[in-house]
Amino acid sequence: MARPTKQPHEKRTERHNLRYTPAEMRHIQRQAQLAGLDPTEYMRRLTLRESVGVSSSRTDPALITEVNRLALQLKYVGVTANKLAIATHMEREFRGDWRHVASEIDAVRSEVADTLKRIV
Repeated sequence: MARPTKQPHEKRTERHNLRYTPAEMRHIQRQAQLAGLDPTEYMRRLTLRESVGVSSSRTDPALITEVNRLALQLKYVGVTANKLAIATHMEREFRGDWRHVASEIDAVRSEVADTLKRIV
């Protein structure tokens, strides 16, 4: 199916030629890539003060790996805490203690906070 014809006021007929240093152009291209846009559309949105943000479809694989690693650590700490709670309620001896679990939780919480600071 063909694209609908644009109205005269919708057609982009005007041009504005800009020059950049190689470093500026690399920066523009990188920012456009992060936003999931081509450099022309990125610059158009910037100059018209439209929102230009990082595309959610473009994520850092290393960051995803780090978040997954932290999630697994939290899971293991939770399993340990659950075993300790069950043992305590059944008046059985447990090889760990609450202080150890609490220190593990604090360590993981600190790592999660640091990772979130890098994300945001």
